[in-house]
Amino acid sequence: MTCVSWTLGPMYSKPYSFDGVFHNFSFLTYIIENRPDLFIKVLKGADIERAHKEGKKGIILNVQSMQHIGKDINMVELNYMQGFRIMQLTYNKKITVGTGCTAVRDRGLTEFGIEVVHKINELGAIVDISHCGPQTSFDALENSKDPIIASHTSAKNLYEHVRGKNDDFLKALAEKGGYIGVYAVPGFLTSNATTTIDDWLDHLDYIVNLVGIDYVGIGTDFYGFSVPDNLAIKIGEFMDALGFRPEDKASFLTKVEDFDQYKKFPNLIKGLISRGYSNQEIKKLAGENFLRLFKKVVG
Repeated sequence: MTCVSWTLGPMYSKPYSFDGVFHNFSFLTYIIENRPDLFIKVLKGADIERAHKEGKKGIILNVQSMQHIGKDINMVELNYMQGFRIMQLTYNKKITVGTGCTAVRDRGLTEFGIEVVHKINELGAIVDISHCGPQTSFDALENSKDPIIASHTSAKNLYEHVRGKNDDFLKALAEKGGYIGVYAVPGFLTSNATTTIDDWLDHLDYIVNLVGIDYVGIGTDFYGFSVPDNLAIKIGEFMDALGFRPEDKASFLTKVEDFDQYKKFPNLIKGLISRGYSNQEIKKLAGENFLRLFKKVVG
């Protein structure tokens, strides 16, 4: 594993608030600056390649909601100056920018939301719509001059879940050169009591067959699934504040078989091999597709 995208803002008493993003940013900055032997803060595509060459871990700073900026468009530029390179417009709820996927009604991007998309484009960061509602996602795609990403999602037509994206949107995103990362979140992939890597592979296969292999990759959304159950319960206390409902099955107590710890990441690659993907195709899915888009948009 060469590079991860680290979300700022969720693990705080008021998730994705200004205070929460500031707290998480300060914590991560401290870690990166004090361990230059291990970590590289990713500001350009070349930083990911350098991390691989030097045997270090590249960290991309992202936010999964623009809630913390309120109605201040200048905050987008300040976040860019801090090093944020992926900016998801909304999380689950409705905010000043647009509507998240668990909200009752999705009226799409607001006028301010369109302004935010244009500002992200202007700065050279990536617009992410993984948690956005259907109309907000389409509006972002329509209003962004650059390709956008759904960094961690699934095929909604394969398994109905609010975090998934339907076929029409996935095809439209790919047609505009975007990127689709497929998550490995147990409750989001299947209604079965047990979730396996095959369930994740089913979604990846479906999307590859739908849009082509050049626009798809691994976007595990892996956080917390390897922790002990007592800590998983504690983390679960944040779920309501984050806008998840019981029917969304966002519990950290459930695990993906053979991917309950991040050191088991190679099992995902073994799964791709078992499905008949070639070495070249696996390289695309494991990072090359994302890196290509990152370089195109960010530099």
